[in-house]
Amino acid sequence: MLPAPYPILRSPNKGFTRWVRGSAWACTRRGLPCPDCRQSGGALLPHPFTLPCGSEEPIGGLLSVALSLVPSRLNRSFDRAGIGTGGCYPPPCSFVLGLSSHGWGPFMSSRLAASRGDYTMKLCAGSFVFMYHGFMGSTSAMIWAVPEQVEMLAGVLSAGGIGVIGAGCPVSAQTGTVAQGFGCGVQDDLRHMLSSETPDLVLLAAPGGFGHREIEGDLGALQQAHSREVAVATMEPIPGEATVISGTSWGDALHSGAFGEFVRVVPMVRRGRLIDELMATLETFGVIRSMSVSISAPGVFGSLGARVFEAMDLVRTLVGVPEIIDASYQAGGLGGSGSHGLHQLPGQSLRELHGTMTAHLRMGDGRGVLVQVSDQVGRSGLSMTLLGDEGEIRLWDTGFRRLDTTGTVIDSFTMETGDAVDPTIDPSSVRLTEQLIQLCSGVGPVRSPVDHASVLAMGHTALLSARTGQGETPETIRRLLMEV
Repeated sequence: MLPAPYPILRSPNKGFTRWVRGSAWACTRRGLPCPDCRQSGGALLPHPFTLPCGSEEPIGGLLSVALSLVPSRLNRSFDRAGIGTGGCYPPPCSFVLGLSSHGWGPFMSSRLAASRGDYTMKLCAGSFVFMYHGFMGSTSAMIWAVPEQVEMLAGVLSAGGIGVIGAGCPVSAQTGTVAQGFGCGVQDDLRHMLSSETPDLVLLAAPGGFGHREIEGDLGALQQAHSREVAVATMEPIPGEATVISGTSWGDALHSGAFGEFVRVVPMVRRGRLIDELMATLETFGVIRSMSVSISAPGVFGSLGARVFEAMDLVRTLVGVPEIIDASYQAGGLGGSGSHGLHQLPGQSLRELHGTMTAHLRMGDGRGVLVQVSDQVGRSGLSMTLLGDEGEIRLWDTGFRRLDTTGTVIDSFTMETGDAVDPTIDPSSVRLTEQLIQLCSGVGPVRSPVDHASVLAMGHTALLSARTGQGETPETIRRLLMEV
């Protein structure tokens, strides 16, 4: 019996399901011998496993094949995580089953699926994982979207092996159009979809009024979906308005952290391979003194408010919650045509924002962050600069470079061939596919959860600042969110 647990599937009667902690029984303590020149990448496999399921019968028939090597720059991180790099397999790793030398790599940074006989083969972050079909079946989803999103979502879900069994639209007259686009049945009641239907995934690509009006009933629907192990993802911030939360049970859900268990915001820049690699090099970077971040995506991936949310989540993770936010907003149309002439103030909902926003965030100790976000682009983009006492880090869509105080490059990362973004595919599509698969399967890197209360407070503070024309305090909005 290995000293550390692996995650295992709890409910084999549903395709992708939640994973719980359990141990992996290996046929031997080590895999087959490796040549000396290859021992740093882990033992030679395939390696059989038997998975005990608590009181249930153990699940056998699993083989794992490790293919990748550990980057020398990350050895310290793997050592701390307990992932063996000297040829010993299985390693004492509590991350992702079957990933010996790259245990926390993204589940779908490179993906190959094929079927032969009774097995399914997937290439997952440098590892082949063979499973019986009965162990991991097909995934079903119900979608709530607008017609403009159908083509993009159909491609994303197809790439992830997720089948659509029902779809609806926040504009009732367009529900049939959306369902026809997915080639599935019509769903005309979102709350019923969440509280009564049993797909593996409900994706709220365009939530509409959900979380705006009958807010207590909406939270109850999310809780019922969670209790039935239905994964729920949203491409827009929920709730969209801070003022509707006061005096409701949403404040308790945000305060306890339970809200993040009910619904997952996707796609998020922070939940990708690039930021994982950045976090590793930041361990020796020291304090971030100044930061600038630019995130943009076409409107089909969510409103400007969605980009504000993921930018604030990144700032919250890397720097913290600011003391003051001073933001400006320029309106634009969903199709990308900006507004000119009279300055248009934003509304009270993050989900109603379309255009560009620039915000200056000032920390209590004087550090500063510049945030630029937009949904008025034809292709998603990401750039970031971090300044500190040890030098600077410059990050772009597919990599980053770290320089010391003399300008010498001392560390760098570029997405490998298998991980690189296909220039014909929008990077947000890649992130969305990866994150939906991770959510449905429960397989993926262990990352810190989103602090929904703080991130929503930061986003709504930027919105308020753009309306008032002066700096505003996130703590004030956070108290409003937390009122029960």
